[in-house]
Amino acid sequence: ENPDHIDMAGVRACVLPKAERFAHAALHLALAPHPRMMHFLDLAVLIGVDDHEIQSSVIRVADEWGCPDLIARAVMLSSDLFQELWEPPGLVEWAQTRRPGLRERLWWSTYQGRLNISAVRSMTSVAALQPVSARPRALTQVFFGGLRGAS
Repeated sequence: ENPDHIDMAGVRACVLPKAERFAHAALHLALAPHPRMMHFLDLAVLIGVDDHEIQSSVIRVADEWGCPDLIARAVMLSSDLFQELWEPPGLVEWAQTRRPGLRERLWWSTYQGRLNISAVRSMTSVAALQPVSARPRALTQVFFGGLRGAS
């Protein structure tokens, strides 16, 4: 919906709007077991400290996608790494004052818990999917798609 456009090698391509691209990159950072520098740079490149309108849009997208805790974690990780070089005020203030709910705390403890293996991470990621109607198809992919590849 309402895509942005970029030109690459003479081809005009549709991409997610900036707030959604930021949220997507933030999820990669927050969920990466061992984040690399590119995960952090994606956030700093996508949104400057003076992009106040986009910062508000990111907060809206985080709520719409049902993953504000993860996006807040990514914002704080990037802000801590870059310190005074990248601190978008709206996002940092939102991330600092945000308190995860019980559902988010339970999900995160499962994701990072003792059973921190790919299957458990996949299951907890699927369980967080919104809308709920997407879950059965995704669970089938996680379990049966993985089993097909293992044989």
